[in-house]
Amino acid sequence: MKRRRTGLFVFVLLLSISAVSVLGTALFVNSGKNKSKNSEKLTIVTSFYPVYISAMNVTDGANVDLENLTEPSTGCLHDYTLTPKDMKLLSTADVFLVNGGGIENFLTDVAESYPNLKIIDLSKDFTDEELEQIHEAGGDADSNSGDSSSDKDHEDHDHEDEANAHYWMSVTLLKTQVDTMAKGLAEADPANASLYQSNAETYEKKLDSLQDKEKEVAGKLSNAVIFHAAFYYFCQDLNCRVAYTLDLDEERQVSAGETRDTADALKSMQNPVILAEKTYGQEMAERMQAETGCKVVYLDPLTRSNGKYEKDAYIKGMEENLAKIEAAIGW
Repeated sequence: MKRRRTGLFVFVLLLSISAVSVLGTALFVNSGKNKSKNSEKLTIVTSFYPVYISAMNVTDGANVDLENLTEPSTGCLHDYTLTPKDMKLLSTADVFLVNGGGIENFLTDVAESYPNLKIIDLSKDFTDEELEQIHEAGGDADSNSGDSSSDKDHEDHDHEDEANAHYWMSVTLLKTQVDTMAKGLAEADPANASLYQSNAETYEKKLDSLQDKEKEVAGKLSNAVIFHAAFYYFCQDLNCRVAYTLDLDEERQVSAGETRDTADALKSMQNPVILAEKTYGQEMAERMQAETGCKVVYLDPLTRSNGKYEKDAYIKGMEENLAKIEAAIGW
């Protein structure tokens, strides 16, 4: 009797092992199928916050994975160094959307590490007129800008030696970038091509409305001193002459000569105004305000968020900047 029970136990045990084995194999195969299915979804990575916001609008409703390479609080990428986490993310990407113009100083490394990665440079389709606008904002030696930026030597990542690639601060330039984004994504993902194009057109209409609001303010602020190169494009849109540029960041050491030149520029203006980013420009702005009696307006260069992403973040940010300018005009 004991032997029969033992035999029955062994039989049940073997049957259970067999069932578990079959179930495990089925789950493994099913998992492989799901992985294969998911791998067909386009993975799009953007370089930093301004590009991501545009991509949110262009890819809205598309069956894609949209990721941002850097944290929303990173800001500009002038001296950014890729982390192992960044490289891991890029290894999964099908498309990498970048602002261009030298801001992503790590592009050469990315291209060498991932030769099959499609990199879409959103600055590649600017018109001749837009390139002239960029040339003016770059800070050539014969301009009235206080920095010495040029289009040369992007390999040198000193902030002053880079061209002014803060293109998103001009609504006109951003619209061209959005169009380039839609076309590039359509080539990479033909199944969603019409959706990308439709989304781009919808977003560009919103940007058209933003431009209408800019036109209401344009010309009312005649000139300004700026403490962030991004504001040059904003001033261009508002027909505001940039009297002097002092591009400040966390590592910027301002010389005595630059301080003197900044003060001289302000003293030469009838209604002196400084446009600055509060994070890095407040100390110098307050110093100049005490010395010259100038008005200080703190604007957002729209390079970072407070930890979250919103499709209309750019529109809202630019509208807030315009409201601050209008308030300053009433001074």
